[in-house]
Amino acid sequence: MANLKKGDIVRMNYNASIIGSDVVFDTTYEDKAKEAGIFNEKYSYAPMPYIVGSGRFFKALDDAIAAAEVGV
Repeated sequence: MANLKKGDIVRMNYNASIIGSDVVFDTTYEDKAKEAGIFNEKYSYAPMPYIVGSGRFFKALDDAIAAAEVGV
């Protein structure tokens, strides 16, 4: 298990939807974007870089990212 620390750069894929809904409103997967009808040919579908501890996301998500295992 990797020990991520503030300032580490990670790359992650995601599907974003509202809790209780299967409707995807954002994703890093091209096939999922096409399925959801949100595909944008100008967007590069690839893992998103994120700096651990940057505060770009809300604290609970940032903490979960910092505690995540590589490849999970």
